[in-house]
Amino acid sequence: MFMEIDVDKIDDAVLGLLWLTLHDERRAWKGMDWSALDRLHRKGLIHDPVNRVKSVVLTDEGLQRSKALFSTVVHAAVAVAPSRAFQFQGKSSGTRETGMSGSRATTSASQACGSMSFILP
Repeated sequence: MFMEIDVDKIDDAVLGLLWLTLHDERRAWKGMDWSALDRLHRKGLIHDPVNRVKSVVLTDEGLQRSKALFSTVVHAAVAVAPSRAFQFQGKSSGTRETGMSGSRATTSASQACGSMSFILP
């Protein structure tokens, strides 16, 4: 009755979402599931999330994969529903790397608390 959970897909979704809250070049707010953050750390995609800081630091590989995963999810969502407008919560809007109008949180945790719907492939 229960569906088996693919934790690698969960980790990809979390890593892609970290791109939304990226600030200071490679820091992202760590308001994600601790188990997923721990797995991302073990995979070498983020530095140890267990500390007093409210953000995690992405490694070089983590930064590249986060950007690619976010872009893939957004472009897949646009392919499924091209007429829908997507609104990202954040400080400023622009096209950034996704090529879409939207914004990405850049400075405060309160800006990272917005919501966004994704259609995962």
